[in-house]
Amino acid sequence: MEFSLRKIGKAHMKLHESELDSPVQLIFTPSGFNPELWQNQVRYFSRKYRTATFNPMESERNRDGELDCLENLLDSEEYSNAVVISQNLGNSLLRDIEPHESVIGTVGTGMFRDGFSRPPRAIYRAIWRSVFGSPKLASRMFFSDLTDYRVVKEFVETANTMDYSGFRSYADSYRLKEPAGESMFIHAEEDRFSDVEHVRGFENSSISVLENTGTFSFWEKPQEFNKALDDYLRVLEDFVEAKELVKVKKNNMSLRDFEKEESFQE
Repeated sequence: MEFSLRKIGKAHMKLHESELDSPVQLIFTPSGFNPELWQNQVRYFSRKYRTATFNPMESERNRDGELDCLENLLDSEEYSNAVVISQNLGNSLLRDIEPHESVIGTVGTGMFRDGFSRPPRAIYRAIWRSVFGSPKLASRMFFSDLTDYRVVKEFVETANTMDYSGFRSYADSYRLKEPAGESMFIHAEEDRFSDVEHVRGFENSSISVLENTGTFSFWEKPQEFNKALDDYLRVLEDFVEAKELVKVKKNNMSLRDFEKEESFQE
């Protein structure tokens, strides 16, 4: 994936974007990691949809920086019916961005439990040094026992995460609130950090459960993840199509009313 340095609105970011015109647009958020982790989704969905993923500049690689980039993307004219897809700690951003007029749906991946204990700085650093230095450890923590070692190795070679201050900005404000609009949650059965029961009672939300996959299900089982997301997008496409039909009918009705008024005046 190639990224270009862009200024969108008032935000500077590293942006990968397909320029395909489509009724529905997709934005994959980094969620504190690097956006390259979404490469299997971007490659697949950019054939059909305008698709974007981004990373804030290094000095703003935190929750506020990610939210600022996301808001400025949504303010641009290219995104009028956007679906925002996030993962893990970044899921709490979905509730902040959901009221934006350009957002028609959100997708959360992995549901961290509210009020989880944030590890101290030294432990946080030690965990990620160990994980990125050992695919076997990464496999035990984040992946299914059935996952091919090469998949885990590629993940370790591709992934990077934020520094501790950035992590703290996500962790300290993390709340998985009930969505106000259309949403979906994708839960992996072997995700040790996800609590699917927390979202089962949410209205306006659907849940897709993926078997034999862990925390980074979109990397571990991209075909299954993409299928679940694709099914949800089809529903939203129908919604957009219906909304456009209503708009056309309303415009046509206004035109007829105008013509009647002109005829009456004559």
